[in-house]
Amino acid sequence: MDRTPVRLVVMVAGAAALFAAQACVDSSDVDNERPLPGPGIIGAGSTLGGAAGAAGAAGAGAAGTSGGGAGGGGVAGAAGSGGGSGGAPALCPAGTGDAKLRIANLSPGGAVDLCVLPPGKTEYEGPLFQCATGGGLPYKKVSKGFSYAAGTYQLRSVAPGASCATALGAAEITLAAGETWVVAAFGGGTTGEAPLLKPLKNDVEKPTDGTIKLRFVHGIHKSFPLDLGIAAGGMVAGAVFSNVPFGGVSADGMSTLGYTIAGGYARGLSEFPDPGVEVGAAKTGETAAIFTAMVKISPVNSVLTAFGAGTLGDASAPVSAFVCDDSADDGNFQKCEDAVPTP
Repeated sequence: MDRTPVRLVVMVAGAAALFAAQACVDSSDVDNERPLPGPGIIGAGSTLGGAAGAAGAAGAGAAGTSGGGAGGGGVAGAAGSGGGSGGAPALCPAGTGDAKLRIANLSPGGAVDLCVLPPGKTEYEGPLFQCATGGGLPYKKVSKGFSYAAGTYQLRSVAPGASCATALGAAEITLAAGETWVVAAFGGGTTGEAPLLKPLKNDVEKPTDGTIKLRFVHGIHKSFPLDLGIAAGGMVAGAVFSNVPFGGVSADGMSTLGYTIAGGYARGLSEFPDPGVEVGAAKTGETAAIFTAMVKISPVNSVLTAFGAGTLGDASAPVSAFVCDDSADDGNFQKCEDAVPTP
């Protein structure tokens, strides 16, 4: 595949600091436009308790049983996670509650999925994206929000098609009513280690003054803390986000450009529709941008997250970025758009 690494910059118009964040496009990565697997992963003859002899990366089994039916009706037709391989059957969540969990895959190793242990339960629910589509969440994609009630949950990331017993990473999250969190898998894959699993709280309050909120989630593996801000000639001249750690967001405070940072979000940004604004990032304490791209900051009164992805210095997983609308879904995915590389 032809993957084009990019760099990241931001620009200032007149006295107003005009910011954006993110980088890179992999024009061959268009999983959001690919047709999803067939409906459901639970075989028509199975029950929820013994269900899903057809889970895993395979799709729906026509008559899966708790002992392990084959996935006869789904994509790839592979054995289910409760099948002869000995994995536990998928237990899909009820989908009730007014809190939301999204999954973000920033692990260059490939597709991932998430299992969730509700409070007071002994069996993990999921894998969630498998329950929704019959397969794992592709690299550089963010899922739709899955509904859960308030409470403290245990989380496990798993490989697509694996049971919830075979965790790659683990975390804990406490949800309050009305909150939305994204649980991101960072790194791993191309270097052999398991991905880091980390929950990040979304800001669900939209601006009402015609501005935009934006945060940067640093998922560029094997890199270093980053500054993002104004750039000119490939040099970052002023940071909007400073010292952003891998797997995290900017600390709260006031940026050097005068933006208030709260919950990782810069507030009061101007809109930049097509073709967007050129934005850039540099190693903290330095000014040379490591990548640049044109990024659309739009529409007004929205809350956006820019995700950095890839592995620094690895041609098989080049540095890239994409921007997502934190309140908008596109089918089984969050509504996101790749940044456009600059020459």
